[in-house]
Amino acid sequence: MARRNNNQQTTTTKDALNYQALAFRDYLAARHLLIDDFLLQGIVLSSISVEKYLKLLLAAKGVRTGKHIDRLSVFKRLFEMHLPTFFDAFDEEYLWLLSRVYDLRYYDHIRGEKTVGFYKWQVLSELDYMVNFIESSINIKNGINEIKTQYSEYVENSNIKLFRENYIFNKINKKDFMERKGLSCTLLFDDRIINKFGANELIVEMQNTPVKYDGVISLIRAKFNKNQKQELNVPENQDG
Repeated sequence: MARRNNNQQTTTTKDALNYQALAFRDYLAARHLLIDDFLLQGIVLSSISVEKYLKLLLAAKGVRTGKHIDRLSVFKRLFEMHLPTFFDAFDEEYLWLLSRVYDLRYYDHIRGEKTVGFYKWQVLSELDYMVNFIESSINIKNGINEIKTQYSEYVENSNIKLFRENYIFNKINKKDFMERKGLSCTLLFDDRIINKFGANELIVEMQNTPVKYDGVISLIRAKFNKNQKQELNVPENQDG
């Protein structure tokens, strides 16, 4: 008898449906947070939702993984074996962002400097696109009958939780939606500094930020400058 691989185990339709329920719930909450300007909370929950959607698709193929989205390369290898063209449909910058923010849920394992920055409408748009793509491709059956999803029910009912600021269902050109002025957010973490609240972070949010879209989302690349470091109490001998 062949040994079972620890990272790939047979699973059931029930597992896939449970992943779907959890993923959709997190997706709706992530949308709410992003739209209402809780950007860091929203992008973190986006990464958790997308991870569950990826696990749903793998579960439907009888594959299970205990890895998280910060190990995106593991997911890509599994999808190459079972759904080889899947990731071709998605923005690599957005996938990188989801992987990055998952790693920033906790700071205790991070050493040195780490930053992440993004634009509100762009990350909302990519989240909506990715979930719509996945939900539209799902075909889970109970025997011979296809199981209706919560997502399809929300679409049929034009549910505001799904339709609010959704460029797909409001028939807005994606580039136009992506280039809307709006809030941007940058998180700068450095374990050598301490802000006035005692944390090793600086969060910068800017209103009405212009941004371009040429097929991939724009990410904000930022580093602490000397003024920020002085303000945040970096010891003189750790200024590098």
